[in-house]
Amino acid sequence: MSYVDQLLMLKCAGDVLNAVCPLRNGAKEISEAMAIVRRLRPIVLKEPNKYGLVDLCAGNALASVIAVHLLPIKWAIAFDKRLREGRHYELVKRFKYRKADIFQPVDTWLRRLPRDPFIVIAIHPCKHLAERCIYIYNETKAAKALFLMPCCSAELTAEYPQLFIDSCDPYLLWAYDLTTWTDGRISLIRDKNVMSPKNIIITAVKK
Repeated sequence: MSYVDQLLMLKCAGDVLNAVCPLRNGAKEISEAMAIVRRLRPIVLKEPNKYGLVDLCAGNALASVIAVHLLPIKWAIAFDKRLREGRHYELVKRFKYRKADIFQPVDTWLRRLPRDPFIVIAIHPCKHLAERCIYIYNETKAAKALFLMPCCSAELTAEYPQLFIDSCDPYLLWAYDLTTWTDGRISLIRDKNVMSPKNIIITAVKK
């Protein structure tokens, strides 16, 4: 069953879509969001109502809105460089949308979070935004896990043999490169049910 069908079968589907629409590419964005929520589920269900959720480079914040409807998450806050007009995020309980430049010092925009451990998610942050999301996860003590689906690549941060570079999928190599400086227990998976070729999910859980 596709991720789109899975969402539409949920009792909360109407509430989710009423809050986040309009979507520019609905089926694709739903598939990306549901792929992240699927990976969130085990860690959240293992310890219900323990974690908050921080959604970086959130766009329409579809993933975090689905998550607070579907999972026992204490709260969710989405951050993006611009607010999304015309949405109805006020209808979503335990959720806030905030404007923030994540390249600013973390204490200037992340300081008002509730004092709970939280999970960081990010869907398709491009280039140095992906690196910054990982930095925020690494350097923030309360951030206990990361689920990141990278997009366009920047300059690689590690050195690789030229043969390896020439023969490897550039996107896969970029995703792997991001894992080399991510703290915790790392996994890397390609989710073929995501309706985008940029469908690799980096998961990190701090020890």
